Amino acid sequence: MNAGPSVSRPKAAHPKPHAQQARPARQRILVVDDDESTRRLNSLLLSRIGYDVDAAENGEQAWRALLSNGYDLLITDHNMPELTGLELVARMRAAGMILPAIIDSAAGELGETFDYPQLELAAVLHKLLAFTDLIDAVKRVLPLPSQDGEGTIRTTAPEPSNIVRLPHPCGPLNSPARQLPWRPHRCMNDPTIAHLPKVETVARKRVLIADDDALVRGSLAAVLECEGFVVEEAENGAQAIAAALRRRPDLVLLDLNMPVMDGWLAFSKLDRARPLVPVIVITARPGQYREAVRLGVDAFMEKPLDIALLVAAIKRLTGEEEERHVRRVTGRNAITRLLESEKPA
Repeated sequence: MNAGPSVSRPKAAHPKPHAQQARPARQRILVVDDDESTRRLNSLLLSRIGYDVDAAENGEQAWRALLSNGYDLLITDHNMPELTGLELVARMRAAGMILPAIIDSAAGELGETFDYPQLELAAVLHKLLAFTDLIDAVKRVLPLPSQDGEGTIRTTAPEPSNIVRLPHPCGPLNSPARQLPWRPHRCMNDPTIAHLPKVETVARKRVLIADDDALVRGSLAAVLECEGFVVEEAENGAQAIAAALRRRPDLVLLDLNMPVMDGWLAFSKLDRARPLVPVIVITARPGQYREAVRLGVDAFMEKPLDIALLVAAIKRLTGEEEERHVRRVTGRNAITRLLESEKPA
């Protein structure tokens, strides 16, 4: 009996080893401004949140970067030499680039986004606004980065190394040639090592920021690190207590509306565990100043925050000698300082 044609059983395919899944690339933003301190501060804030940032000092440099790299968002000043911000966006659109663009300029005559329908601007921002306005505009265009950690900052000009270290600290606040992007804060350039004073033996002050809003925490941390503080973050009251017990901060910035443990409960525990640590309450919850006075909080500020005023208060409180702080918080005339901007006449 003839055997039928042999049928070979297909060999089982060996499973391929699991390839390591590549991490998604961070979203990259191109920041363009001819003022170096503005450029650095915008870049610092955005990278602190988790975006990768390229920084260009004029429109032509930005145009070359746009032709060479892929970006998820453009943030540009308007009044710049060689090529203005609006001209840069117009050139992009003429070239078929659909990249979202935000104009962030002190030029008051620019108007609003609807004044430039052909440019399809994502936003027109006016400098001197709070830094949160810039971040809110970015959030409307790009989702928050999903990766942990900070992004990088690169300059688009050729340098020996294309990676720029975050300014940490920024050094003395000299008078800039022109006004900086946000009225509240003036963060100057990262000085060279030769110009830094010898401060190796001086311990840097430590600030603990407790706020459940990652954008608020990150933005405040960026500004304070730029001012030379060491910053630790907590996203709720329980984390703040644990951080304060683990390592004594020199000051605590404390939000009120937080999960797990709200600000007032956290303050009562902090006041028992670290009674001499100054606390500034920062909150969007209305009508809380009387409670702050009753509990003996050092200072109180309602959101939106006036960064210049807040930084000045932080420097004042962290610069106090402990004996003076003891006299202040135990004295009968001690009162919670209300931090609020001067109202225009």
